[in-house]
This record gives sequence, C-alpha cells and structure tokens, in this order.
Amino acid sequence: MLKIPLCAFALTLFSLFVMSACGQPKKREKAVSQPEKSEVAQQITHVYFYDDFPQKVGKRAVLDLAKILPDVQLEEKLPLPDTAYYKPRNRYLATVLLDGQLTLKPKGDLVLGITDKDISLKYKHYDNWGVMGLSYQGNEVAVVSTFRLGGVEKMDRRDFLKLILHELGHTEGLPHCAEGRSCIMRDAEGKNNFPQLTSFCPSCKKFLEGKGWKLP
Repeated sequence: MLKIPLCAFALTLFSLFVMSACGQPKKREKAVSQPEKSEVAQQITHVYFYDDFPQKVGKRAVLDLAKILPDVQLEEKLPLPDTAYYKPRNRYLATVLLDGQLTLKPKGDLVLGITDKDISLKYKHYDNWGVMGLSYQGNEVAVVSTFRLGGVEKMDRRDFLKLILHELGHTEGLPHCAEGRSCIMRDAEGKNNFPQLTSFCPSCKKFLEGKGWKLP
C-alpha cells in the first residue's frame, strides 16, 4: 500500500494536578490527577483507483489533493464490480460503487474512488443519467470519473482536481452552493462548468477550513 501523508501530528499529553488546602487540615488531601488526553484521530482520505486507471494520472491527482487535505493515502487498486455494470450504455452505476466503498471506510475517514469509465445513476425521470461524480452529503464516500472531462488524455488537470474537491466537499457535509457562480460547490446541472469555477466562495471555504482543509 502506497501512502502519501500530508503531515504528521504529534501526541500532546496534558497532566493537571490540583491540590487544595485550607489552614491546617486534619488530613492531607490526595492530589487529583486528570487522565491523559487521548489522541484525537486525524481524518484520512483513502484514495482507490478502479481497475486499470492510469497510475501516473492518478498519483498526480493524489499529490495535488495532498496539498489541500489533512492526510491523503493512496490505497491498492479496486476491481469494478460486475454488479455495477450497466450493459445497455456501457456504464457503471455510481450508487453501487459507493455502496462498496462504504465497506472500506474506517470510522470518520473519507474514501474516494477514481475511474476512467463512464458512471451513471437513476436521476429524476431518467433511468440512467451519466455523471462526472457522485457523493452524498456527509456520507464520507465519493466516486469521480474522468470520462466526461474528455478522458485522461484530454482533460484539464485543474478541472479534475475541482471535480474531486466538489465531491469531497459533499462528503464533508456541504450542499450545492447558491452563493456564487464561480464556487466549486456550484451545481453542475448536467454540464461541465469546472473551467468557470475558480475557487470556493467565502462561506464554503470557511466551512472546509474548519475541517482542516488548506485553501488559498
């Protein structure tokens, strides 16, 4: 397993001794010691490539992501499950992929799956609607595809990172943003708007920085 840590954090121990005395007590009060503060686990984003996703492209995206998130780890490859395959349109059902990712997720961590295959879901009156990515608000799992960005050969590296950040923003608890047309959390509404999305709006940025994200 290849791990790309963002930063290391040290365990800090606190000890507090409280002694009280009043005049000349008959008995010396026993020192009260506060228990050591337990280590607070830092959230990790576990990244999986599905099947034969190009390692070079994926690792570059992971390195970009590692500059923003508290801790990013690249895990082993995942097979695309047969149960997710939608043969009529040669796509994979994103909801099935997310269900599988939930079984990989340590409590409190995030899981991101990356594929170059077309992914889809049932949406409104459409039985099979193609999407660039999917995640559920606060559900801690996300999947993204390079297919609708032009594929790994033609896509813009910056737009791919925006797509990843958009979906991970949902996993952290953010809904679609209506505050700014240039916010990365803007609803795509079935289109590739990432070239027009420049950054997170002040409200979304503040929320994500509270989660430990490092945003310019």
